Amino acid sequence: MKKTLLVVIGLVFSFISCDSSVDIESRASIISKDFVKERLNYPATADFGWDTVWTPDYLDENRGTLLKKFTAKNAFGVPIEYVYKIDIRYLGGEWTDTSNWTYDYLIIEEVQSRKQHYYTPNR
Repeated sequence: MKKTLLVVIGLVFSFISCDSSVDIESRASIISKDFVKERLNYPATADFGWDTVWTPDYLDENRGTLLKKFTAKNAFGVPIEYVYKIDIRYLGGEWTDTSNWTYDYLIIEEVQSRKQHYYTPNR
């Protein structure tokens, strides 16, 4: 128990003391949720899990492809499971500002029906 507490305290201090400890994968995961919510009919009902699959672009360290599952309620209040895939790129500047990010495509798929919705950014 003591070791676990020390590890947790160490992790907390490492996140507090250095903003750079949040890597591009984590930042892209956070920002991509905003892009997904822009496309949902009921964005307030979206519940994103923690699991993310990240494939970095080895030619551009600020770019990669992200896969993530989430649930959101439909018009009848029924939760629907989705998965999304986004090719996302950080442009520089304050990373929490979505205008400093772009994506080539966003695909949101309903898991059960496999119906896909394909989006490109409004440029």
